[in-house]
Amino acid sequence: MREYRFITEWEFETEIDEVWKLIRHVDGWDGWPGVISYRLGRPSKTGVGDVYAAYFRTKLPYTLSFTTEVVCVREPHLLVMHVAGELEGRGICRLSQHGNITKVSYEWEVDAKKRWMRWLAPLLKPAFVWNHGQVMKEGARAVSRQLGARLLSC
Repeated sequence: MREYRFITEWEFETEIDEVWKLIRHVDGWDGWPGVISYRLGRPSKTGVGDVYAAYFRTKLPYTLSFTTEVVCVREPHLLVMHVAGELEGRGICRLSQHGNITKVSYEWEVDAKKRWMRWLAPLLKPAFVWNHGQVMKEGARAVSRQLGARLLSC
């Protein structure tokens, strides 16, 4: 059992393929405030094995950096990643199309590896959960802007 389990859901008024193209390539997250991400090494043909470095400046006064390695791709519906670094665990991104609406569900099951975060987790876990929510809302708005699509929920 991981220390944190976050589920975030977004809905965009656009086609699934458009959302997939943006979300699948982590190094395309340029419009997400406070996020720097880029691919490490060459891309594979399937995406499996691709590794990305990510740096998140959060709403609270700390940053998180980690790598994600893609371990499963089922285009355009599923992306599973192994997460390592200051967060460790896995991330699962599921996409589904309902009429002209694309639903994105992110599930993160991670442990925080920063020592101070682990020590203070019993007291600060609600703040960490809030912080995650704020970062993901910014991400939803950034994806919406990049797609030129209406964000229906986040």
